[in-house]
Amino acid sequence: MQNSAIALLRGGETAPGLTGTVRFYQRRDGVLVEAEISGLPPSRTGFYGFHIHEGTDCEHIAE
Repeated sequence: MQNSAIALLRGGETAPGLTGTVRFYQRRDGVLVEAEISGLPPSRTGFYGFHIHEGTDCEHIAE
């Protein structure tokens, strides 16, 4: 399976050790998203989430 796109992750102030790669694969039935992330900070619930948007940061998103 060939990559359609790749996004590199880098943590900020609250998670400076966070790094990762997200790969997007175009398929006939949609897009497969595969994420490999390390250095996540502790979680109270054991669950994590992330969102995807175009661009390099969230500053342009209206509050």
